Amino acid sequence: MARLLIVDDDVQLARMLGQFLAGEGFANAHAADGAQALEQLARDRFDASPVPNVHPVRRIMPFIMPTKNGAFVLFEVEGEPRGTHILSTGVVDPAIGADDAPLLDPAAQYIGDRAPARVPLVAAPGKNGGLIFVWTDGRDAPQGALRARWLTSSLQPDPTEPATPRMIPTANADYADVRAANSDGAGGLYVAWGDYPASDPNGVVMMNRVLASEFLSAPPSGRPSTLALSAPRPNPAHGAVALDVTLPDDSPARVELLDVAGRVVRSQTLQGAGVHSVSFDALGGVPPGLYFARVTARSGAQGTRLVVSR
Repeated sequence: MARLLIVDDDVQLARMLGQFLAGEGFANAHAADGAQALEQLARDRFDASPVPNVHPVRRIMPFIMPTKNGAFVLFEVEGEPRGTHILSTGVVDPAIGADDAPLLDPAAQYIGDRAPARVPLVAAPGKNGGLIFVWTDGRDAPQGALRARWLTSSLQPDPTEPATPRMIPTANADYADVRAANSDGAGGLYVAWGDYPASDPNGVVMMNRVLASEFLSAPPSGRPSTLALSAPRPNPAHGAVALDVTLPDDSPARVELLDVAGRVVRSQTLQGAGVHSVSFDALGGVPPGLYFARVTARSGAQGTRLVVSR
């Protein structure tokens, strides 16, 4: 069995990545910093992977996004967001190679490190195993505007989206900084950002949904083509949580809320092609922690994660 070393000062993040890699069949260990990593490398054996060469000014950001067959790892090099895709085999996607890939388009004017608290690079799952990267861009206004760029699993521009990254409308604030993003289950994303007007230096958090281009350029068809499950709202959830389920046909489907052990704690049955709004109430009766929402139908299954808090 391959053995990997995870180096990150965020213990929770390292534990999550370790669990993910263990589930993919990779034994792993954790080092909190470079010194601990060197000690472990000298003491134990770890399997090498052709990951990008270490750059003296590279700043590894705490953003690792698991995919169906590996994980995207995003970071900055000399202030430029870049990334790579490590496959579940422990090697970098051959389409990317030993060099990491840029996340921005050539005309981008990346604005980072401006918010009162530093935010990691922000991305969401995209189409067909790809990635949607979101950032604050200064090409349109000095104060910056939010932009979203759809990328393939090999971090190349998604050919189904415009070459120019999509602009995300924000309020009329002096500046805005992206905070978080999550897939909407249909090729688009939900994105949250902080608006900072001059009158309120603490700012306010806003959120919007950005649809995939195919839902903007073409009239809606009579029936959806694929099974889809939206991101949970809200997340973390307190008393209740809502999701949108899209069914491609009239066959029955089952929506379940499961705990980390795979036990079903809530369930509903749906039927009929189209979008259905589903809610699970009275979550105060379930223990706080990580849960999974899953829809299963004749056409397949989709899932997403959520946190239940007190």
